[in-house]
Amino acid sequence: MRKAILMVLLTAMCSRAMADWVAIDDASYGRTYVNPGTISKSGELVKVWELIDLKQSREHEGKSFFSFTSEVEYDCVRKTFQVLNTAGLTEHMAKGEVIAGGAGPRQWRPVTGGTAAERSWRFVCGKK
Repeated sequence: MRKAILMVLLTAMCSRAMADWVAIDDASYGRTYVNPGTISKSGELVKVWELIDLKQSREHEGKSFFSFTSEVEYDCVRKTFQVLNTAGLTEHMAKGEVIAGGAGPRQWRPVTGGTAAERSWRFVCGKK
């Protein structure tokens, strides 16, 4: 029951977060987007919804997904981030059925140079 409720909540969050995606990175595995309309700031912390649209499907518990969204929190001063929520979707660009999802590991990790995380950090924190 708890998992079903979580899936419904993630579906609602993904739908709300789907408005206007801005591409920030193109890698061999897929393209990463952020949604500027979902940016919320609290001091030096910034939350944003991100989307990774995969070039090839991946599998979770026997079901294929082509994209996944994540609510990510960045610390603009410490240059770190943590994943708050994530959801895998059956179609490209955060469309289709949510087949996997839940709370992220809530572990602060450094933003590494030359990565999608760095490009997202720069975008949401206003860094040049």
